[in-house]
Amino acid sequence: MLQIPNRYYRLFFQIVVPLIYLILFFALNRLQFKPIIDEVHYWENSVKFSESLIPSLELLRNYGEVNTPLPFIIFGWLEYFLKGGIFAGRLLNLILSLVMIWMIGLITEKPDKRSVIAAFLLLLIPHYLATSVLLYTDTLAGFLTFLGFWFYLRDRHIISSIFFTLAIASRQFMVAFSLAVVIYEFIQCWRWKNKISIRWIAPLIASATLLGWFWFFGGLTPAIALEEREIPPIQVRNIFPEYSLYFLACMGLYFVIPEWLFFSRSTNWRSLLTRKNAGIAIALLVIFLIFSPLNTTGYVVGLLNNRIIKILPNKFLQIVVLYVLAFLTSIRFTAKLNLSFFLLLMNAGVLMKGFQVWDKYTLPLLIIFWYFQAIDVVDKESFIPTVSQSKLPE
Repeated sequence: MLQIPNRYYRLFFQIVVPLIYLILFFALNRLQFKPIIDEVHYWENSVKFSESLIPSLELLRNYGEVNTPLPFIIFGWLEYFLKGGIFAGRLLNLILSLVMIWMIGLITEKPDKRSVIAAFLLLLIPHYLATSVLLYTDTLAGFLTFLGFWFYLRDRHIISSIFFTLAIASRQFMVAFSLAVVIYEFIQCWRWKNKISIRWIAPLIASATLLGWFWFFGGLTPAIALEEREIPPIQVRNIFPEYSLYFLACMGLYFVIPEWLFFSRSTNWRSLLTRKNAGIAIALLVIFLIFSPLNTTGYVVGLLNNRIIKILPNKFLQIVVLYVLAFLTSIRFTAKLNLSFFLLLMNAGVLMKGFQVWDKYTLPLLIIFWYFQAIDVVDKESFIPTVSQSKLPE
């Protein structure tokens, strides 16, 4: 573990973190800049929801966005009450982003190096701050998912599932988190001879709310959204394993390598030479040959694809880098069939149904994994009984 004098831990959170956010706030003209990229249509639809506190069924079915409506309802409420324009929604995202960093970094009464470093590494992920200053839906969905696990680890499963439900109402693919909890907890309860348990029934109910949205929309999204976003029918009907491969590569870059560097994982390279890892390597290679992340139907957005691997001279080297990153992720999380494994598996599976490939789709899982790392439960095999309360203040 990286050694930092104890006196700097509180200094980091009491001075450095707020300073970073203040600098960002004022550097971006107090969040008063013109709408950019997806903010343009996000804000247009948020304004539609600001016309009434209770949106009509017609609006909920025809608001022109591919993700579920809760963020636009909330942004609309801010406009309804505050009349602050796009600034209010951006400020909300920035505050929620800061709250998550503080909750992770200050998880113990006295910030220790584990929680501080975990929070700092989350803060360094480029898309974390980038989406925190925009009227995007990622921060709100990530925050609600984070609260879902905050209460889950405290054995508050009904409250946890309420937040999982709200997360799904913010972005459909957040269902991966509650489904992972369902599978993991069902297996654990079966092992403990407790087949009927609120531990898996509550998140199952939360997961089932996606079926409600599917019924309400008559599909994955409002039909008008597919037309306005010009999403080809093939993107709606098919699944794309290459999206998951890119996701695994991103997790290798943004979590596995930083975790190994800062949390002193084993440097015994011979330990990697196992039959299991060899099998993973071969299986992954076959999948990469069939479904290359460089030949996606949708478009690829993000730092890894557009900045890092593009400096390499040819596609062969680019695919090698993606393969190595995905392999590192695979062997990191297949060591134990614990909650972290199922979270990775379900996120990779759900993202095969995405409409495009983007680094920032890893953000919700990165938030949870760095939170788990802060309290040292990322490799925990069982939460029955629940995690030690010494690490989890009320």
